[in-house]
Amino acid sequence: MEEPLHTDEVVHAMASLVRASFGPSGAETLLFCPPEPPILTSSGYTILHYADMTKSHIAHPMKSFLMQKVRAVYRDMGDGVSQYLLLLDLILQRIEISRVWSTAFATAKSSIGPLFHATFDTSTIRTAVIFDAFHEAARAIVTTALTGLFNPSVVAFLADLTVDWMFKSVAASFHHLLPTTPADLHVYLDHIQRHANDTLLQLSMGPLDASRITRRHEYLIRLSSHSNVTLRDEKLPMGQRIVLFVGSLDQLGASAVEVQVPSATTYLSSIHWSAQRVDEFVTTLKSQHQVNLVLCSECAPDHVH
Repeated sequence: MEEPLHTDEVVHAMASLVRASFGPSGAETLLFCPPEPPILTSSGYTILHYADMTKSHIAHPMKSFLMQKVRAVYRDMGDGVSQYLLLLDLILQRIEISRVWSTAFATAKSSIGPLFHATFDTSTIRTAVIFDAFHEAARAIVTTALTGLFNPSVVAFLADLTVDWMFKSVAASFHHLLPTTPADLHVYLDHIQRHANDTLLQLSMGPLDASRITRRHEYLIRLSSHSNVTLRDEKLPMGQRIVLFVGSLDQLGASAVEVQVPSATTYLSSIHWSAQRVDEFVTTLKSQHQVNLVLCSECAPDHVH
């Protein structure tokens, strides 16, 4: 019993038959033209051919001329079936090339993976992170750095915020395994920062009032910032309120509001009015809403206290 042929083999055999019998030199000629009538098919050519044979042998000169043109067009262009077979064969050949390449690539990928791990796993030393010991040590370091700058409740809140973010990010990365080599550790920390939150609380030289909120992949840059004086002079309640302004509160910042004015005097007045409104708004946050800490992601004006 013969095995059934695949579709591409059948199409290729039919296309080979077309190439062997079509055209004056045995090679096809594909012409792509707009679908304008008359459209000559093999059935139409057969009907015209046998209609010409049924008449007398002495044909009309105009009829003979038309039949010669019909045969010439059919010989040069073929019919829709022939063109369809040739185009289908060409498409299947392109698909077969892509399929062979994809199969070879998948085979190479599946064989390289185990070989790579078998070669380099023995030379890679990894150790698990013990979170309990590091967790308490990190909280002690953060608490020591903030002690004296704020009251104990604020220090505890900021220490928990920083340590919880750090260890939650580590726990979600690299299956709890930490590379021991300096190069692997650099890649490890870069992975943590790349998948962390968009805004991170960064401490610059210890004091929080000299820190800022940084964007992803951005190094720490010291900018002007001002903290609430009540954080150092007054005892705060248990609940803490922190307000973060995303953008700039200064007219020189990247997010400043543009004001169109007719004269220089009006421009100076508009700047003074904007600064006064910012000062009043921040003062309202402090006095009426009991906000303990105000952070700004870009620039803060000098008059904000």
